[in-house]
Amino acid sequence: MTPRFDKLCVGFLAIEWIFFGSMHFSLLDETVRQIPNWIPAKEFVAVLTGFLEVGTGIMILVPAARRWAALSSLILLVLLLPAMYHILADPSAVSGPPAWRIFFKTLLLPNNILMALCSFHLWNNPSQSPPGYGEMFEGVLARSRSHDGQNATSAPPRWWPASTQSATLLVAFLLLVANCAGFLAVWSSDIYDHQTAYLWSMMCIALGAFIGFLFAVPRLNRDVVRSAALLPNTNIEQVSDWLSKIIVGVGLINLKEIGVFIDTTSKSLAESIGSTAPFAMALILYFFVAGLIQGYLLTRMFLAWQFEVQVANARSDGSG
Repeated sequence: MTPRFDKLCVGFLAIEWIFFGSMHFSLLDETVRQIPNWIPAKEFVAVLTGFLEVGTGIMILVPAARRWAALSSLILLVLLLPAMYHILADPSAVSGPPAWRIFFKTLLLPNNILMALCSFHLWNNPSQSPPGYGEMFEGVLARSRSHDGQNATSAPPRWWPASTQSATLLVAFLLLVANCAGFLAVWSSDIYDHQTAYLWSMMCIALGAFIGFLFAVPRLNRDVVRSAALLPNTNIEQVSDWLSKIIVGVGLINLKEIGVFIDTTSKSLAESIGSTAPFAMALILYFFVAGLIQGYLLTRMFLAWQFEVQVANARSDGSG
């Protein structure tokens, strides 16, 4: 296959999944109508598949995650087979003028077959796709030390090793899925004030991510940059160290009161959103822990590499 075909597969799959995934949210009623009646919780399934389709389309653009995205694309196409059969067999599955319904049903099967062929091709050839926006995106986000065994003092830092790229992107994607699963649970609940529940969820994620960031900020080895003309600012390290000790100290002193605080807060939140106290407590703990994990892991996996790049650059400038 030519590089042009590889690029066409990437662009075609990305556009298809992002476009049709967004349609699950903008045309939710139409999407629900296309799901067979024997599938329970049709609205939940429509929203969930919308998240998965948009996520797959975005991952297709990132070379390090392209093989996983191609596998996700193939799995989604298999899961969509009942909906395809329902659309083709049930005249009420697609609304609109008769000419539009015939046109939609005529293109449905060839379009999905072409998507399957492109997904299978990218699964077998994930690294042969030519450079594009995905590589540009990685270049902005990820610079790191060389992975060919050279010392950072003798060679400028290169891009992340492929294994590090894949691991970071996979962790970030799984954490995004965990967040989406939590929001879907809130969305599908029978509470009457979803907006307040969403704001509390976002607050818990932000608070947990902030604490995880404080505990994961890497420390600078000052001996490494001693010969540099300019030393990096280490205020964030000092603030992280102070706040981490304060949080641990206050938490140990008031360990017994933490449970009472969570219980009282859960009851207050339950009254505000019209739910039970266990549901509110689960919401707080789930999103706080999710934010804590993603703040810690992403800081350790990404920010540490960025610090090493800055130190290497400082040494290179100082020696030059």
